[in-house]
Amino acid sequence: MNYKELETYIKDKMRDAGAIENFNEYRRYEFTHVETINNIEWEINFPGKKSTSTKPDYVFKYKGVEVSHQTVVMNLHKVVKFDNTFFSTLEDFLYDSYMNAINFSLDGYTECDDIMSQMNDVYNLQELQVIIAIIAVQEEINYPQRSGYKGRKMPYYRYLESLYSGMEDQVITIKDVIERTNTRGYRPELKREINYNRIFNRA
Repeated sequence: MNYKELETYIKDKMRDAGAIENFNEYRRYEFTHVETINNIEWEINFPGKKSTSTKPDYVFKYKGVEVSHQTVVMNLHKVVKFDNTFFSTLEDFLYDSYMNAINFSLDGYTECDDIMSQMNDVYNLQELQVIIAIIAVQEEINYPQRSGYKGRKMPYYRYLESLYSGMEDQVITIKDVIERTNTRGYRPELKREINYNRIFNRA
């Protein structure tokens, strides 16, 4: 599924369960959907903090643990910190992910994925492929680009910054990336030292 298909799929699951239509009438309406994609089992719990009658915000969980953009940021940072030769590989992975959600092959990322599978407290690329897609599409639901917002661009900017934070020259620190990830109410300015172009110039 690409991002448009994934957004429609999740909204349909919410709608079929009555989560959206019942939201106003039953503010405490709860719904959990468990799904397996590419052998990765995950779940979404409704409602999320930003839920409305037209916006099915949700909480994403993997292996029973809530996963956030900060979780992804830390994972990517740790891998580059461990071996910065994977910077370009992960940059390509993020571009594939941004453009295609879960609809792309991981065949070209085998070496990096093997290393990540051996690291402690780090998701491998098969897991990240699904995790990133499910939590990033939430931004398209909450802040759609078609309405003038940034949508999934915002978390992907932070994911890119987390790669830079793992490099020796450290044009941005992981502390700064986390703060920018958790910012509410304004958009952090893009840093001139970081190349966002592959995402910035895409819808």
